[in-house]
Amino acid sequence: MQLKLILFVDGSNVYHSLKEMKIEPASINMLVFFEKITKRIQPITRYYDAAKKIEDSLRQYANQQHYHTQLKSNPNLTIHLGRLQKNKANSSKNLDLISQSLAFCEKCKSKIKSLLQALGVFKQHKEKGVDVKIGVDLIKLADENAFDVAILLSGDADLSAAVEYVIQNKNKKIINAFFEKTSSSELRNKSSSCFKINQNLLQECKK
Repeated sequence: MQLKLILFVDGSNVYHSLKEMKIEPASINMLVFFEKITKRIQPITRYYDAAKKIEDSLRQYANQQHYHTQLKSNPNLTIHLGRLQKNKANSSKNLDLISQSLAFCEKCKSKIKSLLQALGVFKQHKEKGVDVKIGVDLIKLADENAFDVAILLSGDADLSAAVEYVIQNKNKKIINAFFEKTSSSELRNKSSSCFKINQNLLQECKK
């Protein structure tokens, strides 16, 4: 009898990991990607993402809606949304004040902002509730015996406690699928096993 399997996907981790690898996320057929990871046709997949707001960026909102529609070509995929919250600590206003005090010219200020954004230091928004949703669902669905094996596509160390709890208390197997440069060693070590997403696998999923 085939084991019950659910794929849990941290959408933000996948997006930023592909960017880190110089791969445009839109160039990857996600249904094929998820099928290769799970070795199943149209696997049961729970995709977690932070909802874009129309008032923040119409373009980003529209792109996300289009992307989510494509994901739903797998009838067994459901999308679960957290939210984006403006990051006051690293706001543009604060950056402007600091730049002004250090007498940066406008050209230099623009370059500094781009550099900080690339490094992930300066962020106008941060995700809220996505990791909590994944952790809660791992525990809840394990308790409901909805899966025997979960594949967790994420690099978020905050999920380590939930993973450890499910393995030790619910007798389930959790496999961490990870991208090398955005991976948490703590999450890998707490998981039953793990495997790395490599360039060869991604090439097989190109549209």
